[in-house]
Amino acid sequence: AVAIDLEHCGETDVPLGGTKFGGLPHLPVGMEWPRCAGGPLCFHAQFDLREVARTVAGGRLAVDGLLSLFMWHDNFEGGFGDMFGHPGGLQAIYTPAGLPLAVVPPPADFGPQAGPPGTPSK
Repeated sequence: AVAIDLEHCGETDVPLGGTKFGGLPHLPVGMEWPRCAGGPLCFHAQFDLREVARTVAGGRLAVDGLLSLFMWHDNFEGGFGDMFGHPGGLQAIYTPAGLPLAVVPPPADFGPQAGPPGTPSK
């Protein structure tokens, strides 16, 4: 287990590839927002693996790069991770260190069932 203390921040307070929870993801340039069965997934967190490497949990992960976590979430139905029985409702995306990153806004069809991306925390 890893204890994490969070504080709300602005999008620009987290450097590209930095650890954060919520807000907008940093993905490789040109990569589209992750989807499942045609619908966009919710962005939950991303971890700068250089920071995680200093923890007990880091011993099982790559020593650098970015790990981004996305999950299907339906506020109306209370569903998490399972998009109507379609696989892919949970996605962990590893981006190797050195790839150029960009802040990716939600797609136009990011529906109200997921809620808007919230204020990030670091």
